[in-house]
Amino acid sequence: MPLEKITVTDEQDRFVAPNPITIAQARFEKGAYDFCIWDGNRRVGLIALIDMSEHDDLDEIDDPNAAYVWRLLIGQDHQGKGYGKAAMHLAED
Repeated sequence: MPLEKITVTDEQDRFVAPNPITIAQARFEKGAYDFCIWDGNRRVGLIALIDMSEHDDLDEIDDPNAAYVWRLLIGQDHQGKGYGKAAMHLAED
């Protein structure tokens, strides 16, 4: 069974990169990790993190002991149900 494409509304489209772009970029960004967000067997989104302790190109303001959320996308049919908040809590942990 093919996986459903996760999209956002037309109004949100300019704020977030499509998941295939994030997944491809994460393969070339040292310290980057991407995770699918699932509800049971249904994909509802994606979160991508960067571990600055593994990143090669730090700016002066970057904390080398920090990690940050690089991208977060919750599909338009799944927004407003707490998936983004739960993903952020898991990322924080």
